[in-house]
Amino acid sequence: MQERSKTGDSLTSSAQHAELLESIHTAKLLRESNQTLRDENEANLRKVTTLDTQLHQVQGELNPLKEHVATLQAEVESKQHQIRLLEEDNERWKTRNQTILAKYERIDPEELQVLKTEVDKVQAALTASQAERDDLAAKLTEQTNLVRPPSSPSLPPRHLLHDLSC
Repeated sequence: MQERSKTGDSLTSSAQHAELLESIHTAKLLRESNQTLRDENEANLRKVTTLDTQLHQVQGELNPLKEHVATLQAEVESKQHQIRLLEEDNERWKTRNQTILAKYERIDPEELQVLKTEVDKVQAALTASQAERDDLAAKLTEQTNLVRPPSSPSLPPRHLLHDLSC
């Protein structure tokens, strides 16, 4: 019986020993896992700190840019408003100019210059025609004097001169 109890004790002790070894192994695994998790946690904390620093730096750089963009947008809106006002003012002055021109029945300066040029051309043509008429009248008088005897008056007949002057 003692042997049996020794065998039973040894079995119990072997089972306890196996459990104890299993517990030790599990404790080692938990300790290694715990250490790995702590290392990862520390690395993640360092990374978070670095990213937080970068975030603050980027935000510090971004804020002046946002302010600058807002200023530029305000300037653009102001310029667009000024352009609109100038265009409205331009249209108002064009209308006013047209009203005044219509009221006094005046013509456009460019149109006036074209008309002046035409008048100059017509006057030049008139002068040339009058000179030609005078030359023809002189030739007619000469021819008439050659055909008439010296006793008749030196003036051409009135109806001929009248036809030349018209």
